[in-house]
Amino acid sequence: MSIGVFGLLLGSILAGEGMVNLNLSSGDYWRGIQFSDSATFQPELGYTVGHWTALAWGSMDLTNENDRAMDFNRTELTLQFDWEWRRLWMTTGFSSQKTYIPQNETTHEWFGGLHFDALLQPAIQIYYDFDKVDGWYGQLGVFPVLPVFQTRRSPGLELSALVGFGSTDFKGHYFRMNPDRQGDMGDGHGGHGGDGHQGDGSGGQGSGDMSHSNANSSSGVMQASLALDYPVKLSKGMLVFGTEMIMYLDDDIRSPMNEQDDRFWLVQVSYRMSF
Repeated sequence: MSIGVFGLLLGSILAGEGMVNLNLSSGDYWRGIQFSDSATFQPELGYTVGHWTALAWGSMDLTNENDRAMDFNRTELTLQFDWEWRRLWMTTGFSSQKTYIPQNETTHEWFGGLHFDALLQPAIQIYYDFDKVDGWYGQLGVFPVLPVFQTRRSPGLELSALVGFGSTDFKGHYFRMNPDRQGDMGDGHGGHGGDGHQGDGSGGQGSGDMSHSNANSSSGVMQASLALDYPVKLSKGMLVFGTEMIMYLDDDIRSPMNEQDDRFWLVQVSYRMSF
């Protein structure tokens, strides 16, 4: 019996589908946080069996901006479960995230989301970090395919428009006070130095209490993004050209990597293939 069960399990695994995505990007931004504003290589490997998908992803600096040329800034391992009911797509899962700048830290989160197969393709996703942050981040977006530049090799332009929300704990953990927008910081505030992804919030400049930061004051809208992708089918796989604009909507937050701007532009090209 055990041999038969093992055989069925092995057969199911071997009947799964793999995926590889190789992405070149002009920067690395995550939920409004800047990890790099220079060229990065972001490989992803996935394998799906039934409703289950395992993913491994990373972001590698191609320059020496962070003194980590050809080394990963952050990595992520994900296990998710997807299912469909009528015109509603649902997903839930768990991820382990590790960052190497500014500090070497690991944290974990649960996520769940809904995607409606309707006009504009609306979707909502909620992430809860139950480890280092004990806070949540959510995003609401639309993902329509525009009938522009359609060919036999391309369905047209893929638009994505997202608005991101963060809880008080999320904002307080990942973001620091922006001295360009605040009044008197006093002598004791920690600066931008905490971990942009997993840090403990202690700050890297000064040793004072971060509790006075307005980024810690309340939950709410944090940032928005608008992206356009143009996929082109190849004889094997797909090539995707894209651009994205990211905007801060909360004047109290800034990147822990010392970025002062409110808008960031990304240019990307990626190759995707199933096997």
